[in-house]
Amino acid sequence: NNLVKTLKKYELEQFEQLDGILTISIVDNEDIGKLTRTKSITIPYSLYPTELNNDYSGVDLFHLGGMNWLPNKQASERLTCLLPHIQRTNTNVQLHFIGKGTNELNTQGKSGITTHGFIDNIDEFCINIGILVTPITSGSGIRIKILEMMRLGIPVITTSKGAQGIDVNYNKCLLIAKTDNELVNACNLLISDKALRSELGLSAKMYIAKF
Repeated sequence: NNLVKTLKKYELEQFEQLDGILTISIVDNEDIGKLTRTKSITIPYSLYPTELNNDYSGVDLFHLGGMNWLPNKQASERLTCLLPHIQRTNTNVQLHFIGKGTNELNTQGKSGITTHGFIDNIDEFCINIGILVTPITSGSGIRIKILEMMRLGIPVITTSKGAQGIDVNYNKCLLIAKTDNELVNACNLLISDKALRSELGLSAKMYIAKF
């Protein structure tokens, strides 16, 4: 709590000394506008097109992010608890944790979980797995990793918090799960429906290309 108060005080002081602020999402711009009189504008985060092709044969789940950020750790723990419920319908489904510190997660005795740590060639690796599941419930700002996976045409399941800064209504570019039951159902739906995986993935690529 002391650290939060100190950082907030510092940031507010810095805002007032700036000529202008550039944000990467409309949500960030609105939040900053409530805190300072300094002018701010949004310049969306941009991504290069990819030449990698996704055949949507991958049906496993993965979460991407370093464990040194609390929202990622919380999301990973939530997925670990929910995996057995998903496996009741899809017995052979695997869950992969990718990112710095994931190989230190306590997955002992938990069936179907693999930790990879930091991966160099992340794009091709994730395409071959299948479905990004990011049940983020805290933190703020736009999630760059989600945009990077959308760029690859990877189908995404996340929360309203995880989709912050993304126009989720645009051409059904990802799935939003508000509760644990919705998250389990969304995973099972995508695992069993290749056409829907393809539809979401291609819509996600179109979203990135347009915005």
